[in-house]
This record gives sequence, C-alpha cells and structure tokens, in this order.
Amino acid sequence: MWESPKYRFRVPVDPDDDGHGQLKEVVFDVTGSAPSFESPGKRLGGALKKLIALFPNQKAIRVLDLGAGKLRNTVHILKERPSSHVWAVEYESLRETSAQARTFYKAATGFKSRFHDMSFPHNFVQNSEAFDLILLINVISVMPIPEERLFLLKYCFDRLVPGGRLFWYSQHGEPDYAIGGDRCNDKTRCGDGFHIGGKKYEKTFFREFGVNEIDEMMLAAGFTCETYFTVERNLARVYKKRPPAVLAGLLDKSRIEPVSKPGWILPIRRDPHAR
Repeated sequence: MWESPKYRFRVPVDPDDDGHGQLKEVVFDVTGSAPSFESPGKRLGGALKKLIALFPNQKAIRVLDLGAGKLRNTVHILKERPSSHVWAVEYESLRETSAQARTFYKAATGFKSRFHDMSFPHNFVQNSEAFDLILLINVISVMPIPEERLFLLKYCFDRLVPGGRLFWYSQHGEPDYAIGGDRCNDKTRCGDGFHIGGKKYEKTFFREFGVNEIDEMMLAAGFTCETYFTVERNLARVYKKRPPAVLAGLLDKSRIEPVSKPGWILPIRRDPHAR
C-alpha cells in the first residue's frame, strides 16, 4: 500500500456495456495533482491564517503537512508561524521530477531545524512523532481507493496529540469539475470518482466530497468538527481528535493490500507524445 504514487486500473471503454465489453488502461499518478502555484493564494492563504490563529497560547506548534506536494504550504506555515516546526510528507519522486518542488524544498531547508523532511510512505509510517496539527489539503479527494483514504485517517488519528486538530481542505463546487461536464462524466468515471487530465496514459484522480460525507467519514475516524471557514469553491473544515475511532479496529492492512496486487502487474504505458 502506497509503495508507488502510480495506481493502475482497467475500466470499460463503453460505460454502458454489461460488464463483458472491452477494457482500457488508466494509470493515476497521485503526485500529478500537486498545483504549480507560487503561494497558497488568497483563498487557501486566508484559511491558513485563520487556522494558525486557533493556537493563540501555543508558541511552538508541531505541524504535519501530509501530502505536502511541492511544499508551498510548508514554506508558508514556516514563514507565518516563526516558532512552528513543520514535517512535510510527500513522495520523493515528486522532487525528482519537478524543478518547482526542488525550489520550495531548498527554501524549506533554509528554516533549518524547524523543517523536517519525511518521505512517504516509509518514513511516515515508521515515524512516531506526535503533532498538534495535521494538514490534509486536497489529499483525500485525489486518492482513488476508498479503503486507503480511511487508513490514512487512521494514521492521522494515531499521530495527533489528545485534542489535536486536523485541517481538511478540498475543492467543492468548481464548475469545471461538475458531474456531467467535460471532465467528470460517464466516460471518465473510475470507482467513486473520475480520471482527469490530458495525458493519454497517465491521469489524475478526482472525487468531490460533500460536507455530510466528510463529517461522517471523520467521525468514524475519531474526529469531530470544531469549526469551518467559508472559502469560495472549497471546503475548509477543522476537526478535533475526539476518541473513539470506531473504524480503527476494522481496518486491516493485510486485507486491503491484496485487493491492490492485481493492479501492480499491469504495465504502465507511456504516451509517445508526452514530454
């Protein structure tokens, strides 16, 4: 589980067939969803400012930026909260393929001992640090396997201090991603979401969540909503760790991983026109 950022699927060529039709290959690269913005921007930046203000009496906060992408939010938190320590969790392969990710990484290392690089998944899984705040910014919505989303939330529950906070931020209500539109339709459906992107063989996954869905999922994982911020075309919600995490005893890695194994034997085809 999580050994690679690339997920291999076969989906029907014709969404209306009876299950015996032709299949096509779809490969998701979850790191392909990392945006190329130079800063969090007005909407996300405003939400992060309100989030940081929730810790008025705590000079040094320990933040886990889970699914940190190119580290733009990591650098932002380190700048805005001078006493904070931030652990950035991401696949190392993203830094190897993105010049922008390398630039942000260099900027993060300038904060010296306050920045902590944590590769995903091995260092993240093996680490036993406890955190005051976990950032889940556009993470769950790009994960194509539902069971793995719940497993990630289990790790979040285990990593937070008692009463610690988790910040959920995800796209919501964006017209370009409306169901039935050019991007999200029956032809691009995969599981409970859609394959997005212009590359012929490698796509990104997208699944939009509603407020009730998020709250129910988080409640089962041991979190209750403390507050939320109004952000145009996004959901920004703050959850507090409040046991019990009723799903924790039901999630079994040894039962989840065999489901993914058939996908690993599918070859990753390359788009000859891709650069």
